[in-house]
Amino acid sequence: GVWHGKVKFYNDKGKIVMEETYENGNLILDNENLGMNSLFFNDYKETLYTQSNYSPYETLERITRSVVKIYDKKNDVIGAGFFISENHILTAKHLTDGKKDIYFKLKNDDLKISGYKIKEDKDRDLALYKVNRNGQAINRFYIPDFFIGDPVYALGHPEGNTYTITNGIISSFRDNTREFPETKLIQTSAELSKGSSGGPLIHNDNIIGIISFKSRKKYSEGLGFAIHIDEINDFYDPIRIKNN
Repeated sequence: GVWHGKVKFYNDKGKIVMEETYENGNLILDNENLGMNSLFFNDYKETLYTQSNYSPYETLERITRSVVKIYDKKNDVIGAGFFISENHILTAKHLTDGKKDIYFKLKNDDLKISGYKIKEDKDRDLALYKVNRNGQAINRFYIPDFFIGDPVYALGHPEGNTYTITNGIISSFRDNTREFPETKLIQTSAELSKGSSGGPLIHNDNIIGIISFKSRKKYSEGLGFAIHIDEINDFYDPIRIKNN
């Protein structure tokens, strides 16, 4: 297909330093018209794709507002989750297995958020909670627009260190792992630890997956996995959730 639109480049302080404009597949340098929408065309679809108007720092700050800490009955942080709608929190199922008294908190907010599990899927490692407080729904892709080699961020609470951000790339796409043999996964080089689970994997201004697990083999590095956004979108269907 032919790509029309803009690509922005940031310096290490998050400021836009250059913008590339493409028209009919041809590159035109243009630093004057910032913040415009981009159009992505291919042979089958015409999809409006909005180029992020935010620096990486601003994007992460915005997404952090939707991410929660998950506590067990001992008041220890066991992992992360995020508001997928204003009153639903999505997290990794394995975090909630055998735990009945978990609760949630937002960043810089000591108010406990309680709720109950309304749906889970073992094969996708996903669990959905309906909660007693509204939150800001996280941005997510509905039509995947990311590729191997693209930069990503993982946001979670590794070893109880809340709202830790690590960066990496999309290393591969998998659907045949031992842990989830028929589930679409994103393999990432972003560093993951205990407590990262349930947090979002982020590309541009959207989440593209939910952190699930990393390889525990000795000497293995940079082998982290997130449940693909396609699996999340199939699992969380607002109409079906409402009707049920």
